[in-house]
Parts: sequence; C-alpha cells; structure tokens
Amino acid sequence: VPIPPLQDPPSSCAAYPFNRKDADLTIHTSDNVSFHVYSVIAALGSNLAELATPSQAPSPRLALVVPEDSETIETFLRVCYPLVDAEVPSLSLLHKVLTAGNKYDAPAVVAAMRNAMVQPRFLHTDPVRVYAIACSVGLEAEARAAAEAAVLRDLVVSAAWPALDGVTAGAYFRLLQLTKTRARKVASGNGKKTRKGPCCKGCPGAHAHFDVNFDGVEPFCRKPKGGGVREGPRKEPSYPFDDPAADVVLRTCDLVDFRVHRTVLTMAAQDFLDAVNTQHSAPLTGPSSSQVYSVPEDSRVMDAFLRLCHPVEHPDILDSDLFLAVLSAAHKYHATKTMQVLRQSNAWSVFSQKAPFRFYFAAFECGWREEAEACARALDTNVVPTLYIPEMENISSMPYHSLLACVGGIHASATTHFTLTGLPGRHDQGVFDSVKSLWMPLLIPHLHPWLGCYSIVGPKSGRGYHRTCELARG
Repeated sequence: VPIPPLQDPPSSCAAYPFNRKDADLTIHTSDNVSFHVYSVIAALGSNLAELATPSQAPSPRLALVVPEDSETIETFLRVCYPLVDAEVPSLSLLHKVLTAGNKYDAPAVVAAMRNAMVQPRFLHTDPVRVYAIACSVGLEAEARAAAEAAVLRDLVVSAAWPALDGVTAGAYFRLLQLTKTRARKVASGNGKKTRKGPCCKGCPGAHAHFDVNFDGVEPFCRKPKGGGVREGPRKEPSYPFDDPAADVVLRTCDLVDFRVHRTVLTMAAQDFLDAVNTQHSAPLTGPSSSQVYSVPEDSRVMDAFLRLCHPVEHPDILDSDLFLAVLSAAHKYHATKTMQVLRQSNAWSVFSQKAPFRFYFAAFECGWREEAEACARALDTNVVPTLYIPEMENISSMPYHSLLACVGGIHASATTHFTLTGLPGRHDQGVFDSVKSLWMPLLIPHLHPWLGCYSIVGPKSGRGYHRTCELARG
C-alpha cells in the first residue's frame, strides 16, 4: 500500500479580534494559525505590513509567513491593537515577544515587555533569568535591576546554567563580581545602594538590610569585542593566491583579494562559501569571471588560514592573537583538517601554557576535552573567579559556568587535579554541533562541601546525557 505524502496540518484561524473578514493582512505562524489583521494597525505599530506580499489566494489580502508561534504573535498583536494587553504568564513567552518586538521594529511591544519583566512576579521570583534576558537584548536598566534583586536574594551562586542561557561569559562575570559587594548595611553609603533583602541563612529575623556596590561593575550589557588581532601591515597575496585563473576571489575586511580555486576551498572547508554567502551580500562579478566574496577576516588571518587549507608549506604562527583568530575561522568554516593541524602544533602547547584561561575557552568551543582540561589544571583555583578577558563578551556563559563549577566552586577542598567532562572527546564537528544546537545541554551544578560535580542533561534526547566532573581532594 503506497504511503501518502506528509502534509502540513490545516491552518486554523485565531480568535477575536484577529478573525475579522474585513482585515486586509493575514499573518501565518509556525504552528499554522492565521491572524487576520488590519494593515494600517500593523504598519503603525511595526514593520510587519512592509514585509507582507500579495496573497496568491483569490482574496485581496496581503500575506506574511513568520517563524514565531501563535502565542508569541497574539501577545505581540494585542499590544499593537487598541485593546487590553494580553497577560504574559512566563519569562519564556516574554523573551519570545521581546525578541519579536526588536525584530519587527515594534517600540510599543518592546516597551510593554520591558515593563513586564521588572514586575515583582518576575523580578522577585526569577531575577537571574530576568538578568539573562535583559543582557541578551542589551537592556541595561533592566539588567541592573535584576542583578541587584538576584544579589540581594543571594540567588546568583546557586543559579544553574539554564537560567543563564543567552548570557555571555562577560555578563555572568560581572554578575558574580556584584555578589562580592553584598554586605550588611553600613552607616555611610559611599556610592553603595541600599535595599532591603532577605536575611542570610542562620541570621535571626525574616529580613535585614544589605548593600550592593555597583562601582566598577557597570555597565552589565556590553557589545561584543572585535576579533582580537592586533593591527599590523596588510598581507598582500602571494603564491598560490595570486593565480589569475582562480575562479573565486576572497576579499578581506582590509580589502585584500585572495584568488583561490573553488574545488580546493570547498574540500578543505566545506561550509566556507555558504557561510560568507549567508553573512554577507551576494557574490559580485569580478575579473576573469571570478566570483568575489567578502569575508570578515583580515588579510593576515586569511593568508594563514588559506595556507593551512592548501597543500603548501604551512606558516609559523608566532602571535597568540593570530593563532586564535585562525582557529576561530577554521572552526566557523568547518575546516576540520586545519583544526587538526592547529591542535597538534607546537604553537598550541606554547600559547596555551602562557595563557591557559584564554585558551581554555578556545578548546571548549572546539570540543577539545583534553586541551580544555589541561588549560583548567594550569589555573590557580583561587584566582579563576577574578580573571577576565575581552573575548568573554563573545563567549557563552556555559564554559565559564562549567569552569567555575570545577575549579572555583569549592575553594576549601578543591585542588587542580580534576577531570572536566561534558565535552565531546575527539573533535567531531557533527557531534559537537548536535550538542550545541540540538541538545542544548543544561548545566546543573551540585556544589556540596563533600561532593564536587555537575551533570549535563540533554532535554531533547530520548535518554539522559550525563557526564560528571569530579574534583580530587588533596
């Protein structure tokens, strides 16, 4: 018996007021719900009407398919309509609506969600998650309020990684720095901000006054840093990247053109051209019918990267900034052999020993367990919580949370002898991507005085994905 082809479920119509027949714009959500709205309202409150196209149906309505679900779009539209705003029952929904508000240029929606996120029902019950949301979209005032609430309630150290999802390591670092300023109220403020917070465990009374000091910690929301390679002279292309017969031209951010052959490039880095196509404008027509691609790397990084991708003499990389920039490019473009060469190079051993904190993050991002463990073992467990590098503004809080759980979580009994797990063993790009994008592992630390471990659990897997980090006792 032939199996009928799979079909999309039938579309349903949203409830009033988004079911009116005289509406001239239909918005189709990811869960197959259709919202019939007035384009004049959508145009005043957002750019949804500008994105719509004429419908192919006999109806004269405009149509727009959006990736958001119906719950998100209904809340979004109710803010735009002259009606009572819909309730936002969860921070998860608030985050989705806030993201949609920024995406579709809807200032009223953004303002409504900003107001909702600092209401007591969210700010008092889950301030760490509010902080994460605020930082992820650059809301400094809300991030400050949430950070203060979290610190006064002593909820930061015990927060599991899921609450910090979307926060950079830099923003998490600043939240931890603020916890160090939490102290009982003193007579003079000296820049300190006093709030009434819950009393510490063991103290009499339900509440006591505490101070937090924002000096030197703010701003919480900071823009990602650049590539980190020190400025230097442009690297003009030389053999074999000056071949006029090459069919691809890679134009770097400092306007140097590298001529390469598509066959070699796509074999060495299969996702290279797809990545630059999606991140930048479409290829332009260049000399000799070559296609010109703009790449974000500069000429020094691109020259070293391309030489590692080609069967030519490999360059000696004597600069740790350049080494990490090339490694980052290799990881981004899935140049697996180039990553293998860098991993096994003497340069990695030298640089990682000199800057273990910085290279720990690079190893974690690449899924290199042994190298991440080696870098972590080289760190002073008492110093780790005070370390900061600018790259932390570009890095997820997960590897930082993991590192602190292992080497900084139990200061009294932890030594530098431990095994950091939760990472793929040997680098396998497919496995690593599935861990990052499909499993979205949740880091749940259990920082008991007699046990130092954390587990990684994959919520989208049919079975639990558990790894344990154990600290040896001296």
